[in-house]
Amino acid sequence: MIINEDIIEGNPSELIMSLQTQIANQILRMSTNDYEDVCANMRMIADVFEILEEHINDECVTLKYNPMGAWYYVESEEE
Repeated sequence: MIINEDIIEGNPSELIMSLQTQIANQILRMSTNDYEDVCANMRMIADVFEILEEHINDECVTLKYNPMGAWYYVESEEE
């Protein structure tokens, strides 16, 4: 499983659990100095969850980050 600022790759179910844990930890540590960043992360992760749910039965998925600010699914042929 790989999760970083450029790529998310692995089993969709495992990725969902890991991302849920990461965002929950961000919420628990959130302060008045970074609440806007945490909220932006939650919006972005919501889009990732949608993509992962669409491919929940796949063994492995790859998502890449678009410089325009969105994650997209990488088709198997591109890998």
